[in-house]
Amino acid sequence: MARSHEGPAVRADRWPLTGREAELGMIRSTLGARGPGGVLFAAPAGAGRTRLVREAQAMAGRAGWDAQWLSVTRSTSAVPFGAMSGLLPVNGRTGGGTSDGLRRMVRAAARRAAGRPLVLCVDDAHLLDEQSASAVHLLVAHGLVALVATVRPDEPAPDAVDALWRDGLVRRADLDPLGATEMEALVDAALGPQVETVTRRELLRLAAGNPWTLRELLAGAAADGSLAHRQGQWSWSPSGRRYGAGLRAPAEAAFAALPEPERAVLEVVSCAGPLPWAVLGRLAQAGFLDGGAVTAAGARGLIVQETAERRRTARPGHPLDAEILRTTLPAARVLRIREVVAEALADLPGRRRGDVADRASRALDAGAAPPAATLLDAARRASAGPDLMLTERLAGAAHQAGADTSGVHGGWIRSLASLVVTGHVDQARRLADEEYEHAAERLDRGAAAGWAACRGVLAKAQGDLAAARSTLVEAAVLADGTPWAGFLLAELAATAALTGDAEAAAGRMRQAARCPEPPPLAGPWIALDRAWTVAAAGDLDEAAGRARRAAEAARALGQPAVEILAWYDLARMDRPHEALAPLTVLADTLTTPLSAAMARACAALAAADGPALDDAAAAFTGFGLSVHAAEAAAAAVRAHRDLGTRHRPAMYASRARLTAILASCAITPRTPLLKRDDDLAALTPRERQIALLVATGLRSKSVASRLSLSVRTVDNHLGRAYAKLGVSGRAELAATIGGRPARPK
Repeated sequence: MARSHEGPAVRADRWPLTGREAELGMIRSTLGARGPGGVLFAAPAGAGRTRLVREAQAMAGRAGWDAQWLSVTRSTSAVPFGAMSGLLPVNGRTGGGTSDGLRRMVRAAARRAAGRPLVLCVDDAHLLDEQSASAVHLLVAHGLVALVATVRPDEPAPDAVDALWRDGLVRRADLDPLGATEMEALVDAALGPQVETVTRRELLRLAAGNPWTLRELLAGAAADGSLAHRQGQWSWSPSGRRYGAGLRAPAEAAFAALPEPERAVLEVVSCAGPLPWAVLGRLAQAGFLDGGAVTAAGARGLIVQETAERRRTARPGHPLDAEILRTTLPAARVLRIREVVAEALADLPGRRRGDVADRASRALDAGAAPPAATLLDAARRASAGPDLMLTERLAGAAHQAGADTSGVHGGWIRSLASLVVTGHVDQARRLADEEYEHAAERLDRGAAAGWAACRGVLAKAQGDLAAARSTLVEAAVLADGTPWAGFLLAELAATAALTGDAEAAAGRMRQAARCPEPPPLAGPWIALDRAWTVAAAGDLDEAAGRARRAAEAARALGQPAVEILAWYDLARMDRPHEALAPLTVLADTLTTPLSAAMARACAALAAADGPALDDAAAAFTGFGLSVHAAEAAAAAVRAHRDLGTRHRPAMYASRARLTAILASCAITPRTPLLKRDDDLAALTPRERQIALLVATGLRSKSVASRLSLSVRTVDNHLGRAYAKLGVSGRAELAATIGGRPARPK
């Protein structure tokens, strides 16, 4: 068991046996026959051969077999009958020649098999000495033993071992690499499910279905501290990696066997890839690479060619070997490679949207100092996208070169606010989900961080608080150490505040305060997040003041989309009269459907206009803003109720809408407008959950099935809810909190 420098232990010492159901079935078939025969598994190093044979030995013991493990090593392969010592009599000798030894082996096995069936378990049977291999073949051929064995297909085996499957005495089965699902199960066994996506994808890609490789990666990453537990998630940092000797030794041996020109090609692609295939041609023309070696490296699989958007790119054929090669090269060699690649790229036309930023970044990698204007242009282009790390790197370099970068940071967040205010949140979330998946698949941590941030901010805006929490945590982990980390932690604080968890909100905000100073455009967002954190603690006066200041800061920075969100949040903090005038002016300026809906909702809140609030709840539902819709519906319930008995039907209809909205939320929001909904405030979370479901017409048995509870437990919670709400049955419950109870059948 290894331990990272932070967080819980990495359990890389024990693996579940997964993904080998077919092979276990072959073993069960062999043992079930209660006779000779067997199975020979062929697989490369690290595929789980030893674990499989150990499992066979345990299965045989449980089934009543005499399971004999033959110890086979390279040292025993030099000793005649060296692996068979366990079958020899205690005073037995191998003298007398091979024939005599075989006869004695057969007699010893026959005596053992007379008591109960005998199975030989042989790991690495290709290392058997010739005499032991002949003995195993003879014992199987005479029906004295069953066999479960493994070999490596890339190493020669004695003829007697190969004859076992060629002669049909045993079945041969090749162990395929484990699939992604099985490898993910191993990652979860070692780390648990809380692993950020890029780390998980990179581990799976480098391990390539090999359990031993995965174990070595995890053990080495925990030992060197590059794998750490941050914000409740495991993350594997690209810096500081030191791959263990078990991984390095075979890779370095393979590198040493390569012709020098082909190794040079692999070094270039490992240090600078993926890169346009045309760069390899330019480097060959310049004499830095050998053109024939480029072709040979492709044929050997050292590098592979991919085509995307009509551009051919080169990347390493074996990602783990390339990683190891890059970490073992002298720093001067890596720098020289990056220098010549940057020069070759500069000679190629840059037609793609990201080419300018990519080339500027590569120039910095090579230790070059591009002009300030070039860096500023690259930073501005990068800021239009969500790659947080690339933008900050280019902007920082431009600033050091003397450029004014005040307008560079955070262009993506301005666009995000505009998307929210236009009401296209659903479409924006779908786009962010797709782009995040693409970035994670490319192992592009910067872009993944940006798209994860977009996903989290949009989910929070829609009131999908469970999704917001998980995606913002991942974004914060990926952006750790950048100026955006504080913004993301502040958004996490506001997410916790919207659930009513004041303690968690305050904790996240304290974490945000310890981060590097965020870009100026994030200031109004963070101020608004602080307002929600204070509101969750119950100080609405202070919260309202912070929301006003957030709106004013957004106006000063020319962010009308953020400003209108801040003014409406002020209304949500039970200050609609203060927010109405500026919000109405902004809505007239922005002329978007959602800004107009916010202005109408604010007016309805200020007037306690029940029908207008019902309309606002319906409008927010249409925009996919569930918390906004729930708040409007709750305010409508109060407005109708305050008008007396004659308005009870309208109150029940508003309550039904509120019930349906809250039932759709994975995490129930607890905002100031919802906390005023006193009918449900007295209930525990479980009582509230059951009451809302029963109010929609579900019977106790259906509720119990949905929540994995007993019917008795559901009825007990329901009885306590009745007492707290002052109702005597399902009909009165539905009338109080909405819905129509189903009639008993």
